[in-house]
Amino acid sequence: GLLADVATPGRIILTASTAEQGSWEFGELKNGVFTKFLVEGLQSTAADANTNGQVSAEEAFAYLAGRVDSFVLSRTGYHQNPQIYDGVAGEVNLIQPFTVDTCP
Repeated sequence: GLLADVATPGRIILTASTAEQGSWEFGELKNGVFTKFLVEGLQSTAADANTNGQVSAEEAFAYLAGRVDSFVLSRTGYHQNPQIYDGVAGEVNLIQPFTVDTCP
């Protein structure tokens, strides 16, 4: 249903879990686990696997997927496996540092 509607060329979709799993939140994080690790990856150089100063959707997913599952599994005994549908050729940058010349 939904995947057929949105899984068209030119889109990247990141989901917090599979359709059969829950997406966990913990008060200590003040966010969902997926959001915690996505933001963490975007706000640091940790997810920038190719060290080009940018974090692509693909790099962000690679950074967060295992961390999300490990965090949830260690606290609940359940898995939470984020998913990616990548309908774009090449990498799509989610964040690019601003410079004085490009800052809005």
